[in-house]
This record gives sequence, structure tokens and C-alpha cells, in this order.
Amino acid sequence: MSDTTTKDIKDYNYCNFKAEYYNFSEFQGPKPGEKALDFDAFGLDGEKVKLSDYFGTWLVLETGSFSCPMYVGNIQKMNQVAKEFPDVRFLVLYIREAHPGSNVPLIKSIEEKLHHANRLPGEENEQRTIIVDTIDGNAHKLYGSYPDAVYIINPEGTVVFRSDWTIASEVEKVLSQGRDEIHKRDHFEPGAPSIPLAFRVLKRAGLNSLWDFALGLPKLMTMHKDANKAYGKQVK
Repeated sequence: MSDTTTKDIKDYNYCNFKAEYYNFSEFQGPKPGEKALDFDAFGLDGEKVKLSDYFGTWLVLETGSFSCPMYVGNIQKMNQVAKEFPDVRFLVLYIREAHPGSNVPLIKSIEEKLHHANRLPGEENEQRTIIVDTIDGNAHKLYGSYPDAVYIINPEGTVVFRSDWTIASEVEKVLSQGRDEIHKRDHFEPGAPSIPLAFRVLKRAGLNSLWDFALGLPKLMTMHKDANKAYGKQVK
């Protein structure tokens, strides 16, 4: 992290959510058919790990955070998919807080990031293996910087499927019917989490998190609409 300035870290771990921090029409990161990019991370115990530590078996890698309603809304569905495929290793990459607030604020240290990540098993019954990104979000940036993306990686370390938004049914479909294929389509229109769940997650982060989300919602809706148009001609 020697080349990363304090300003870079603060810019990445923003204080308040704004829709313009994201670009839903341009999905960066390794594409289907390309090799997965290795990265350094931490286990929940703070011990260093690498993504390549898990190569040699099928992997499902999802990004998420404690304050992200999209990710939290998928936890139980993805836990169920994980139970259906015991030969697959399911990983959650804990990234920056999607909707930081007064209770779950901007991350200033890896210790704070680990603390937030460690709340997931108890408070949200997250049963998958959680690995925690570096404070400057190196892995998150390598894999597209989206708040709830998902990748399926084969034992040789090649990406066979990715989606800018995690759709549990699509992950299940690929694992059960299409592991030997390279799936070029990588945009799926996300289903919004229930209003009660979204309210619970944002309120838990802090009332200002709710306010920031409400302010950004019109822009978010426009961005999702534009992304759907941009990806409208993708191979299905």
C-alpha cells in the first residue's frame, strides 16, 4: 500500500453515497474467458490470504458490504445455492461500505473493515467464506468496483461467468447446466430488495445513509435504465 495516498483511500472509502461514484454502463474486470486476477486480502481473523489460495476448485466470488441492501438481500438465496453445490467454494469479498452512515461510517482502517465484515455471520446469517479487501479496495477495483457483482471461476482459474449484479438463479443455472461454457452475457437487470429490508439495512448504517440514498435514488434509476439500454444487445 506504499503507493496509495491517504487522499486515494478517502476518495475510495467515501463518507456519503452519491450515485455518480458508480458507472453501471461499463463493467471493468476480467471478462468471461479471461484468467481471474489474483489479489491479496484478509480472512475474518485478520490473517493474509490470496484469491489464488482457492484456485483448483470451482469458485463463486461475490462482492458485498454490511451497508449494501442489494448484497444483504441476496445472502439467504446465495446461502441456499451454496448448499446445493458442495463441490463449489463460495466466497464473499468484503469491499467498501456502499451506503456509509453515522453507525457504519467511512472505513478508515483495516481493523474497522474487519469489524464490519465480522458482523455479517451473526447479524445476517452469512454462511459463506468472507475475505476482506485491502483498505484501498485493490481487489474491488480489479473486479469492476460494483457493489454486488458476482464471478464464477473454474478450477483452472478462468472466469466462465460474471454479472454486474448478483442474481442467485443465474448462478444456480450456470453451476447446474453450463459449467463447460463461457457465458458472454454479463449484465442482468437486478431485482430491487424489499422496501422493509432496504430500510433496515440503511437505517442500521445510519439515518444519514437513508437520506443519501433517497437523494441519489432518481439518479440511480436513470443509471440503471441507461445500463439496460447499453447492454440491450448482449448475447443471451
